[in-house]
Amino acid sequence: MLPICGGCGRVPRDIIIPASRLSPLMVEAHFFAALVEPLDRSARNRLIEAEYRLYEPLHMALDQANRRDLKLHKRAVRVIQQERLLAAECALAYIADRIAKEGGADGIELRAGGEPLGPLTMENYGLWALREQRRLRGRRDDPDKVTAKNFEQLAWRNSKPVLGYAVVTHLMTRNFAPVAKPLGAHALSEAFADPVATKALFDVAEKYRGILLDIARHGPIRFEEKDTLRLLPE
Repeated sequence: MLPICGGCGRVPRDIIIPASRLSPLMVEAHFFAALVEPLDRSARNRLIEAEYRLYEPLHMALDQANRRDLKLHKRAVRVIQQERLLAAECALAYIADRIAKEGGADGIELRAGGEPLGPLTMENYGLWALREQRRLRGRRDDPDKVTAKNFEQLAWRNSKPVLGYAVVTHLMTRNFAPVAKPLGAHALSEAFADPVATKALFDVAEKYRGILLDIARHGPIRFEEKDTLRLLPE
């Protein structure tokens, strides 16, 4: 049993993924669901069941997917694209900024499409991220309707429990062609097909979590141990 009440909003310490008892595709589905619904066990389980019916051959034959399953999947993809991956890119920017400063530089400047966005601050990044969210949603850019706080209070806050895993997902899925699997990237599907690679993925995510906690201790970002959880393959 997963250590959280459905919808209670508390960050669990661990989410167990029974990797040794699942097909690679289903390990991917559990990972996908944990990224999308880290705080709500009931919602996470509903998404896992939907992914089973949509993508796992045995379940597809025995229990046909319905419109609700597809709706849950499409919403989950939106959360990954418009919250988790944008938050991960922000986290990677702060890691790059730290490396630059440790090398004696002043830090990094944010750029998008060759245009400068200013120094790395949550406000500057958040304004760019909100424009990117509107682009992904097919909406016209309207800077008067939002502020940078929208990104920090929604996408960033909601992603913090699984930020290390979002970083790994971002790094492994960037520039890869999609496939008909839950996370839609060859690199991740290959990782979940190999127990050694699966363990390495979780280990790397844990290292990123530690790096981000260390950066936060020096003040640039709001990120605390109590905000985070671990995904543990069993």
